[in-house]
Amino acid sequence: MTDLLTLAGVHTHVGRYHILQGIDFGVAEGQTTMLLGRNGAGKTSTLRTIMGLWQASAGQISLEGRGSASVMCRRAWRYSRISR
Repeated sequence: MTDLLTLAGVHTHVGRYHILQGIDFGVAEGQTTMLLGRNGAGKTSTLRTIMGLWQASAGQISLEGRGSASVMCRRAWRYSRISR
C-alpha cells in the first residue's frame, strides 16, 4: 500500500525562526493518523505547512506520489470556496 500523503525532510521557517526541522512521515490511504505532542511541539505548524499556509523551506510534501501537496490543497480550497 502506498502513502496518500508523504512528508520527507520538511523544514519550515517563519521569519527568522526555524520551527519545523526535518519532519518525515507518511499517511497510508484508508488509515487514520493523528499528530500528538505537547504545546509548542509543531502540530499546528506541520498542518499549516501541509496546507500551504506556510512555505516549506526544504524537503518534499507529496500527495498520492505527486509533488507539492500544499499547492493542491490551496487549489482544492479555492475550488470549494468558488463552488458554494
